[in-house]
Amino acid sequence: MNLERLQIFYAVAIEKSFSKAAKRVDKTQSAISQSIRLLESEIGNTLFIRNNRTVLLSEAGKILYQYAISIFESIDEAQIRIDSLKQMQEGELTISSSITSACYMLPEILKKFKDKYPGIKIILKNGLSDQAADMVANKESDLGIVMLPITNPKLDCYPLAVREDVIITSMNHELSRVKEISVSDLQDYEFILLDKEAHTRQYINNHFDSIGAKPRVVMEVGNMEIIKQMVTLNFGISVIPRIAVKEEEGKTLNVIRIFKKEECRKVGVVVMKRGNMKMTTKIFIEMIREHFKNVDMI
Repeated sequence: MNLERLQIFYAVAIEKSFSKAAKRVDKTQSAISQSIRLLESEIGNTLFIRNNRTVLLSEAGKILYQYAISIFESIDEAQIRIDSLKQMQEGELTISSSITSACYMLPEILKKFKDKYPGIKIILKNGLSDQAADMVANKESDLGIVMLPITNPKLDCYPLAVREDVIITSMNHELSRVKEISVSDLQDYEFILLDKEAHTRQYINNHFDSIGAKPRVVMEVGNMEIIKQMVTLNFGISVIPRIAVKEEEGKTLNVIRIFKKEECRKVGVVVMKRGNMKMTTKIFIEMIREHFKNVDMI
């Protein structure tokens, strides 16, 4: 089937007029009529019912029209994707995230993105989870990787995965043989935790509050790697995201489950609501959502 004839048919179907269709595709009315006759001859069916006032689709015309819509939408989408390849040859992508996500969650995805789009400069801004969301709302970053929920009305959120927090101890700690534990069982143990502003610290405090207790904090640290080192040396125990201890689990650090899945936090992507999303942002979000599509928990 000739694509130009299909475009002319599509124009007549939309305009319901040969003369208006001629203006739409910048051709003469006689050329429009001839093209439709040739298309009808090719198909072996009448496509339009003509009267003095308007042009209506026949039953065959209605069927062809539905397929024409799909064909031209696909062509438009293909053109958008081709144009996006040009845009993805250079440019910038600014991502805001917590340090935990930046260290343990993003590197693999950033590597995939950079391998596919080497011309894109990536700018990674770190802060607490709420700060990362605020950077997006203030247009300081294109997207944020944050702990959910985020209540900022300027932002749209896309959940990615459930993030599990676990107890970590040294390998020779008295809890090293325990596989699961509850918050109430930990009241007498000394903790090394992130500072009070951190989302993870607030999450832990909330769980202790729910049983009318407080964690016995002997050390506050601003960095997850330092916490792991201190726990290894038996300064205390801690609660950190499991994703942050994948390399050490069962080797230098003991990991104990403490929260049920429904108690765990979710990590997600935030972007400006109803904004004109850059192609780099759109493609990165597609990539990260695909990466976590079949991931139940991290």
